[in-house]
Amino acid sequence: MSLPNMAAIQSSWSFDISWVDQAHHLYYLADRTSKGVDVFDLQSRKFVTTIGGFIGISGGTKGPNGVVTDNLGQLWAADGDSSVKVVSLSTRQIVARVSTGGKERADELAYDAQDQLIAVGNGDDSPPFLTLISASSHKVVKKITLSTADGIEQPAWDATTDDFDVSVPETSANAGGEIDVIDPVQGKVVKVVPLKSCNPSGFAIGPSHEAIIGCDGDPVVLSLTTWQVLAMITQASGCDEVWYDSGSQQYFLAAGDNPGGSVLAVVDAKTLKWVQNIRTKTDSHSVAADNSMNIVLVPEVGLGIVIYG
Repeated sequence: MSLPNMAAIQSSWSFDISWVDQAHHLYYLADRTSKGVDVFDLQSRKFVTTIGGFIGISGGTKGPNGVVTDNLGQLWAADGDSSVKVVSLSTRQIVARVSTGGKERADELAYDAQDQLIAVGNGDDSPPFLTLISASSHKVVKKITLSTADGIEQPAWDATTDDFDVSVPETSANAGGEIDVIDPVQGKVVKVVPLKSCNPSGFAIGPSHEAIIGCDGDPVVLSLTTWQVLAMITQASGCDEVWYDSGSQQYFLAAGDNPGGSVLAVVDAKTLKWVQNIRTKTDSHSVAADNSMNIVLVPEVGLGIVIYG
């Protein structure tokens, strides 16, 4: 089935990253066409509202982009004006606007629950940089410039090591991209993990202290302990957002730029084996899952939020 809203049933629909609040079974989608963050109730399977106040599509600028919730009752959404909007989950109103100080859009986000920090990348700025923001005070605490990088994609917080792991598509030293490990307390890169023929985008941490990396090339599963590649998934490429569903113990990869056509790729997180590709609409590059309801959600143009499971 699918969950349509007004923008979703159009033949052209610009959206970006999606997120599931697991405790409340609410799905959030960065919907640029609607100039806001769409909210869906997964228990009732209904569209709730669009949280407005974002830039939408304005010339070459787009927003909202990345979305994430924290454990303080807030939703964070990166916008096209190089800012991050903070939304109260109780009122669904924007309560703060935090500038990252860049010229281009703020993009993807991650939340560090231990240090209560938000990490947001400005991958389109030159040079690109990552901003750390206090989730409680809404103040910028650190700006980390990646001077040799060409872009920044998905950051993820590793609760085991209390680090941010950041997908960097390409650098002057690593044409295939790299993962930068950032200590949130020191506010600096403490390790660089080169990748071959990947040019990473999505990053999702799974079981056994492992992570799946969505790549322009073949996705890889990486040990976060040894930093060795444990598996390569050759059945799909051109991935953007990726997700680990602890309910089914599977990875889901939104391969919107897969050469043979857009697919949702499924990988068994225990065996690290490819399971199947599910055909999706063109440019379906966003995916999230409700871990206890065992459903996977993919925005698809003309259909809305398609539910698999």
